[in-house]
Amino acid sequence: DGPAMARVLHRTAPDVVVLDRRLGDEDGLALCATLRSEPDAPEVVIYTADDSPVMDRRARAAGACGAVAKERDIGELFDALRLAVRRRATVDVLP
Repeated sequence: DGPAMARVLHRTAPDVVVLDRRLGDEDGLALCATLRSEPDAPEVVIYTADDSPVMDRRARAAGACGAVAKERDIGELFDALRLAVRRRATVDVLP
């Protein structure tokens, strides 16, 4: 669930996080927005069953790099993760 995920993320401080759109009864987009509002926030990729442009826009509005539909080729998830890592590396070198 969302609170347990937040505790793990705060303890481990990852560079990139893959969040499901639905976390039990929790909203993965809300957790994404909360994470991205914090200092030194991890990059986030939303993994979802919703393969629509609307979901991608909502994910980006929440601060995610984007959304990847579960029905897509796994290579698309890896591409999104590589993008997130590059974005994180760029943020880490800025003054």
